[in-house]
Amino acid sequence: MRVVVIGGSGFIGTNVAIQLKRDGHEVVVLDRIPAADRVFEQNQIAFAEGDYISGKNIRETVQEGDCVIHLVSTSQPNQSNRNILKDAEDNLLPSLRLFDICVERKAAKLIYASSGGQVYGIPVYTPIDEQHPTDPQSAYGIHKLAVEKYLQLYARLYGLGVQILRISNPYGPGQQPFRGQGVIATFIASAYLKQEVEIWGSGKAVRDYIYIDDLAAAFGRAVAYQGAEQVFNIGSGAGTSVLDILTCVEQVTGIMIPKRYMDAKSSDVNTNILNCKKAAQELSWQPVVGLKEGIRRMTDHWSPDTSRFIVGQNNEVG
Repeated sequence: MRVVVIGGSGFIGTNVAIQLKRDGHEVVVLDRIPAADRVFEQNQIAFAEGDYISGKNIRETVQEGDCVIHLVSTSQPNQSNRNILKDAEDNLLPSLRLFDICVERKAAKLIYASSGGQVYGIPVYTPIDEQHPTDPQSAYGIHKLAVEKYLQLYARLYGLGVQILRISNPYGPGQQPFRGQGVIATFIASAYLKQEVEIWGSGKAVRDYIYIDDLAAAFGRAVAYQGAEQVFNIGSGAGTSVLDILTCVEQVTGIMIPKRYMDAKSSDVNTNILNCKKAAQELSWQPVVGLKEGIRRMTDHWSPDTSRFIVGQNNEVG
């Protein structure tokens, strides 16, 4: 199948594109700039310069029968409430334009990367399954849920194939530190750079973390899926606190990391653990890389020369 990955030059997109190429698909990444380190060229992945917000080159890239993967979000949970109007303008309307193009060009399927950490809000129970109430606490979570609902509307009105992956917190080689997301990457980089880390709140907030190889494999299974289900949680199914992650990073690296405690962020939810049984049953998918092993793999990909994590041809994509 020909798969077009919108926003495929980032951390998730690069790994998903590599996985899909290894699955035997023809892969085209559409983004403003290609991934660093010639990763697309090394893996024989086509690149098309385009822009999600303006719609530049999307219509020309999407073809009849394609599977389109929508990975773009222009904001982060802890920043989205600062400009709610812009968050909606940059994420809702461009998504609707993309869906219109997919219908016009007769694409077979669209897979949307939603957020298992944000669309559910404060959990009523854990682990959280797909039937859990949705009550997002940030503009980011609201736009993610709204895009889901519009996509399901397009499925009903126009017959567009739809899969929605509600993803937990991804981590792995290629994720860059100090960007407001990716606490594991930031902790490992801080250890090697001998920098102090900021702990927001008590550090006891529990999250579900998924290794990037497992996440990429889930996208591969979603591309191949022919069933009727539309919404899937994709996570490890296990909860780990920020302090436990810090301890694990210190154990793997052998470096003690200085800490500074900060006030908790208003958009933070204390606990978020995903129930992924539906993905196991329908997609025949389950995560295989544990947290400590994932952190060890990340340390293997740390580059002292560039102070970043390398992803490339030899990255372990399962």
